[in-house]
Amino acid sequence: MALTKVTGGLLGNLPTGTGNVAVGDTALDSIESGGTGNVAIGSAAGTALTVGDESVAVGFEALMTATTGAENVGVGYRALKLTTGNSNVAVGKNALATNSSASNNTAVGTNALTANTTGSSNVAVGSAAGDAITTGNTNVAIGANAMTTNTVGDRNVAVGHAALALYIPSSNEDSYNVAVGYNALYTDTTGKNNTAVGGNALLLNTTGSANTAVGTGASDASTTASYNTAVGFEALTANTTGTENVAIGVAALKGVTTGYENIGIGRNTGEGITTGFRNTFIGDDAGYLITGGNNNTIIGRYTGNNGGLDIRTASNYIVLSDGDGNPRVHIDSNGYIYSPSTYGLTTGGAANMFIATDGSFQRSTSSLRYKNTVEDATHGLTELLTLRSVTYKGNNDGETVFGGLIAEEVHDAGLTEFVQYAEDGTPDALAYGNMVSLCIKAIQEQQTLITALTARVAELEG
Repeated sequence: MALTKVTGGLLGNLPTGTGNVAVGDTALDSIESGGTGNVAIGSAAGTALTVGDESVAVGFEALMTATTGAENVGVGYRALKLTTGNSNVAVGKNALATNSSASNNTAVGTNALTANTTGSSNVAVGSAAGDAITTGNTNVAIGANAMTTNTVGDRNVAVGHAALALYIPSSNEDSYNVAVGYNALYTDTTGKNNTAVGGNALLLNTTGSANTAVGTGASDASTTASYNTAVGFEALTANTTGTENVAIGVAALKGVTTGYENIGIGRNTGEGITTGFRNTFIGDDAGYLITGGNNNTIIGRYTGNNGGLDIRTASNYIVLSDGDGNPRVHIDSNGYIYSPSTYGLTTGGAANMFIATDGSFQRSTSSLRYKNTVEDATHGLTELLTLRSVTYKGNNDGETVFGGLIAEEVHDAGLTEFVQYAEDGTPDALAYGNMVSLCIKAIQEQQTLITALTARVAELEG
């Protein structure tokens, strides 16, 4: 096609087709009559385009080898140089430079998506953003060097300088990583399904998957750990390989390194835990001073050493505390329940607390409305006289001496209604309070005998 000299030293040509504009040596040089609405400005811009429509090429060799692609925009030195795909946008030197048949990509920035060949529906904004992607699809990289090593991974999002910079999966796979923030997920290589939001969030993660980190420095030391959730500034910041931890709050579970299945909700919760596991701390400073315990549960502001209760290295404790960190109720590692303040709440009434063999607390009652099948007792003086009153020391009571009866002997006397049995059916305890009825029955029988003897004596003396 004949070239026409243009003022200013540019070479322009007269392309065929409808509504085409070409400015530059060989720009739109191959356009045929079917190509419409194309604009090419720059030497060799769109030079191979034949029947493509509505494309824009601005820059040296921009859209140089495109033949039939349509609705592409290439602005910059060699932008979209090799493409035959459709609806791509490339702005910047070498942006989408090697794109071949892929479509619906957007690259803004020097070398953005420069290696992409067949990957589609990618978005890269920033110098070298997504510059290694070749066949990966539906990725979003925004920021200089964002997702700079990913080649074939699909469906990742990286927003921020060097976010997800080292990610390089081995095959086309749905990776579903989301990195938002400076260096977020920076060293991730093959980990999948991670979400990192905040500067340096999940910074050192390499192969760990299914982690969520929100906040500057959240879980930033994690390397191969998976299934962790960290929300808050420096939450779970020291964790390296611990798994299935949940940390919500500033510095929550900050010290955990290899511990697993811990939960910390609140500022500084469980900050001293390093290798502990299955601890649950809810409340600001909850468990703050605990260092090596496992399976502890704290609700409230109890730090691990308040109010005379020190469980800093203990395990299997449950503590309910108030807003000042004072323990109100706790259960120790043996399952024993303590409520120190209850001891000071006294009453002149009889005891009405009973602990069943399953450990449940029950209220003792005596009203007729709680009873049925009421009959007069048959056991009395005869059975009472068979019992042996003893003194003893309890196995867990030191040198204290108690008085009482033996449950097995009461059972053998046939007084089973006063015996409490263990789960295996053996005598375990006595309902001492109920044995008052046995004493009353014995006194009544004895009084009947006394009355009869008194009457007989009176008769004899009269």
